[in-house]
Amino acid sequence: MRLSLEGLVRRKPSGTYYLRVATPASLTQVARGRVVRLPCGDSTQEIKIDHAATMSLRTKDEVVALERFIRAKAALGAFWEALRHRPKDLSHKQVLALAGEVRKGWVEAFDDEPGKAIMWKQVLHANLAARVGKLHPLKIGNEEQIQHDMEARFGPLADAILA
Repeated sequence: MRLSLEGLVRRKPSGTYYLRVATPASLTQVARGRVVRLPCGDSTQEIKIDHAATMSLRTKDEVVALERFIRAKAALGAFWEALRHRPKDLSHKQVLALAGEVRKGWVEAFDDEPGKAIMWKQVLHANLAARVGKLHPLKIGNEEQIQHDMEARFGPLADAILA
């Protein structure tokens, strides 16, 4: 496999490097407006797809930019592939493995200092509100609203874990 640096751009006059990759023509309709999280150094960046995927690599250093570009472009390629092949159902074993990863993350984050009980009461309240479609108290909790609220409440966490 040959490494392609197409899409690595240095902006003038700032000197900051960017990833700028055109959206494949076959995916333009399904990709436009979607949000994807791409790695950048020790964190990720959320970008909105348009006719191209554009993201600052947050560096002026060529070597650092190249490393970040390679990782981000690979993740973007995986995103394109996922759009081409549509979501697939996970096996029971895969679901349990992901649940284990979530649990591990929660334990790492809150084992030493779990926080105040009032915070957890609010978390449980918001989780329940999402499950019945009542994140917004004036909305009617029909199936469409439940789906919207569940996505709003748990979607970013699921995206981060799957990323």
